[in-house]
Amino acid sequence: MPELVGLQLDKAKTAAKQAGFKSVESTDVAGGDHKRTQIVDANWKVCRQTPASGTAAPVTTKVTLGVVKDAEPCPGAAAAPTTAAPSPTTPPTTPPAAAPAPPVPTPTKAAPAPTAAPSSEPAAAAPAPGGTCAHHTVGLCGWDHGQTPTVADQMAVCKDGTPSTSKTPSGTCSKHDGVQYWFK
Repeated sequence: MPELVGLQLDKAKTAAKQAGFKSVESTDVAGGDHKRTQIVDANWKVCRQTPASGTAAPVTTKVTLGVVKDAEPCPGAAAAPTTAAPSPTTPPTTPPAAAPAPPVPTPTKAAPAPTAAPSSEPAAAAPAPGGTCAHHTVGLCGWDHGQTPTVADQMAVCKDGTPSTSKTPSGTCSKHDGVQYWFK
């Protein structure tokens, strides 16, 4: 089981599915009278997971992720991953070594001095080659979030990371947990 605590919910779900787990669920652990629904997975972070990272678990095991909104702290002692005892026939495995962090690029020349007073408005994202994304009821405009297509004629990126080249928005990524980013 990979380490999912600390990841954004969308990335944690993708990592669990890439590890072969078919059933991944999330629940709000911030407390309060009612549990909030996670609509945009990228706005939530994982505070706990079951099964715990590093444990051997069959891919048929349901993965449960305890989450809070990105800006919220994980609840007290509950922030540690839940422990799960390995099955008697399967010895525990050691977690895979973490990949080294990519090198930080160093600037080659100084940026030019600004010619106008700084604005409190956020900087505009690079425009899409054919304009901006059409309005969609789910998913985000990839261009506005620094994403770029990875294949020719890419319509979207599905929540599980699969690129989609569907010709129309209707049904795009329906077999891949829905759309995360649109490019058209």
